[in-house]
Amino acid sequence: MKGIYLTGDDFRLMQENGYLYVDKTRFLYRMITRPSNAYFLSRPRRFGKSMLLSTLDAIFSGRKELFNNLYIGSTDYDWKHYPVLRFSFSNIGKRSLEQIEESLISKINENAKRYSIELENRGSAERLRELIVEISKIEKAVILVDEYDAVLTGSIYDSGIDSIREMFDSFFATIKDSSEYLRFVFITGVTKFSKVSIFSKMNNLYDISQDTPYGEIAGFTQDELEESFADYIEEGMHKTCSDRESYLSEIKKNYDGYLFCARGRNVYNPMSIASFFEKGNGEVFDNYWFETGLPDFLITIARKIDFSLSEDLTAPMMPEALKRFDITKVASDRATADDLKSLLFQTGYLTIADVDEYGRYFLDFPNKEVRESFALELLNVYAPDAQPPLYIDMLKKLEAKDIDGFIGMLREFFSAVPFSDHLNREHEYRDIFYVVLAMLNARIAMEVPTSKGRIDSILNLKNYRYLIEFKVDETPEKALEQIYEKGYADQFESERESGRLVLLGISFSSEKRTVAGYAAG
Repeated sequence: MKGIYLTGDDFRLMQENGYLYVDKTRFLYRMITRPSNAYFLSRPRRFGKSMLLSTLDAIFSGRKELFNNLYIGSTDYDWKHYPVLRFSFSNIGKRSLEQIEESLISKINENAKRYSIELENRGSAERLRELIVEISKIEKAVILVDEYDAVLTGSIYDSGIDSIREMFDSFFATIKDSSEYLRFVFITGVTKFSKVSIFSKMNNLYDISQDTPYGEIAGFTQDELEESFADYIEEGMHKTCSDRESYLSEIKKNYDGYLFCARGRNVYNPMSIASFFEKGNGEVFDNYWFETGLPDFLITIARKIDFSLSEDLTAPMMPEALKRFDITKVASDRATADDLKSLLFQTGYLTIADVDEYGRYFLDFPNKEVRESFALELLNVYAPDAQPPLYIDMLKKLEAKDIDGFIGMLREFFSAVPFSDHLNREHEYRDIFYVVLAMLNARIAMEVPTSKGRIDSILNLKNYRYLIEFKVDETPEKALEQIYEKGYADQFESERESGRLVLLGISFSSEKRTVAGYAAG
């Protein structure tokens, strides 16, 4: 059984040491043999971008022996050797403008040293131009850029963000202006910032991030999981005493669900899969990809725009909104709910869940790992003093239709929410309610559309389905009455007759900042 290389960013090391490698070279072959020679790919962190660049490095370095058992090794590719210039911005971090310039110069000098080229003492853009021209005297160069946006994201609220952006404008404009000396360019990042010259000035850059032919270029499909990890799956089934169907179903529930192209196929998070089989020994379903937590700037943006999980998250959006994110809008406090959803999509916290007849996208969390971890992060914001065991007991009460017990625990939870924060409007109470149950991976949907309106919440449990309506500073009976008046329960008539359907009106008091009462039907 081949070992799993968790770092996953050095193709040569993996091949030379016999580590497990999921073959993605059919996508790379398609890219390097087509007329376009400059590409951009956006994918979440730890999703295999660095491995793609490392694999391209080996291909353009003519290392055919590393690809004998892979797709590209059986093609007509000529394996010509090209000088490769690699730049990774992920390790620059939060620095001053001068320090960032020094880091860029250092990276350019490192590449020049590999080819014994001496550069003049000039700025980063001028040095890059000189390096490209000089190296083209050997052969046209290949440029591979990893995490182009790391510095911009880290400096998103800095007063000098415009100067930093201009510096990177010059860097990428130099690449564009040097196209006659270049064989191939591939740039990756997590986010696509619409006002950076990588996109505005590099008009020859082909963005494949949401193109169907490249939808599976990063991440693992179901077939790739079952074929490449076959031995690990068999071993995991034995360790967990599970049959194949239930074992694969649990893996899917936890780590599958990413859809980057509306007409594509879902893929698994590669880092989560590798960690599950290596760290978790194929039996511990932990939140591996999310273990570093939610970036602070995402929470900051959500607070600034008063983002509602129950209203904004469920609202449809046009596909074009997912293809860009304007960093200048965030810095100037002009971000919208669609901007945040686009950013959450690009960073891997949301994915395409559905497309309506008008071509609009509906986003949702891709899997249990992300939903549960995202909710926990938000709970830490809403109620840092609340105790996690309480949430599990709350769900048990609902499973047993012990509504009195559930409401009592809900009141206890709200008592841990800071009195002056978050609870000003109805959607904020709904959001907290959603977060509590989503953290338990309960099957809960908010703002569900019907022909007569929107149901505040539908909670699907093993024994019961709850239709829930919320009110603030009104009676719970009025909330329950709305369910009847709007006919929200009509579509669940058979469940109502069997006693499985529970109608629940919940009222909150803005004065006391807690549950005022409930009415069930």
